[in-house]
Amino acid sequence: MEVYNFFFIILAVCSFVRADRILDLIEIRPSLVASDQSTICQLNENELKSLLTSSEQSTNNQKYILIKIHENEDSFVNDIRSQLFALGYKVCSFKLLPVSFNVANITIVNNDGHVIPYYGRRDPSTLVRFLAHLEQRISKSPYHTINGKLDKKAYEHVLEPKIIAYFPDITAPAFAQFQQAAKLMAPNPPFFVVHDPQVNNCQIHL
Repeated sequence: MEVYNFFFIILAVCSFVRADRILDLIEIRPSLVASDQSTICQLNENELKSLLTSSEQSTNNQKYILIKIHENEDSFVNDIRSQLFALGYKVCSFKLLPVSFNVANITIVNNDGHVIPYYGRRDPSTLVRFLAHLEQRISKSPYHTINGKLDKKAYEHVLEPKIIAYFPDITAPAFAQFQQAAKLMAPNPPFFVVHDPQVNNCQIHL
């Protein structure tokens, strides 16, 4: 009997702790919403220009979604802000301004400074799918390295237009530019690179 009483006490304590934890979560929820709302910033024309032109020199690794807000329309930002926040993006909106430069209705600035215009549907689920595909593409190596005969054969079996480059020094600025181009354009066309001078001396059919 004492054993049953002991288990009953333990069960009651666990239930109390669980209920207390749920109450804590309910109390925390408003602050989470406030924090989520605080991630939305509003940009004027100068701030928008500054963000777009300085992003490639930025080293803060912050990802941005810049959304143009049309007159009497802000529901799109409110509908998608929590999903973008969960993906690590800082959401910034700007009004339809007579800007002196072209800017897409939705612009993505990823964490290495690349500015990617989005011309797809103005729909939360469509944009989130596009971002998920973009994240997956960036997380993988956007180019193929030719290290030997097997890689060379695989390269030669690609009959579509392709880009190949030779960089003996991977720290060269030109190689960094090659990587950036591959991230933006691959897999259409596919990018290939050779680092080994012996492999480069072999005949590779373009």
